[in-house]
Amino acid sequence: MFDKRADSSVGLPVPTPAIGAPDARELLRFWTANGGAHVSLSTVTHPDGEDGVLWGVVLADIARHAVNALCQSGNTKMDADALMTQITKTFLDELGFGRDVVGTIKKAED
Repeated sequence: MFDKRADSSVGLPVPTPAIGAPDARELLRFWTANGGAHVSLSTVTHPDGEDGVLWGVVLADIARHAVNALCQSGNTKMDADALMTQITKTFLDELGFGRDVVGTIKKAED
């Protein structure tokens, strides 16, 4: 499912605006390994209790950044609109697929 050309031993850089920002928080890490998806995520909550809004914005922003990065890098044969349509359709299909999420909650090291 995923291209194995990238060196998985090298982590992705922290975005420049987040470096040293007192309010910066890492919310999500996603890996593929051993044929599956593996996620670490923060259980940070929205200050107004709008947790669904917070995570909806995060997921939409990830999709927009993925489309932008893939199109700018030339690593897709699709145009931006077609790619976003495919991502959105796959996202909605996956939500309706009914997979169980398995995992444990571990407290982050301070």
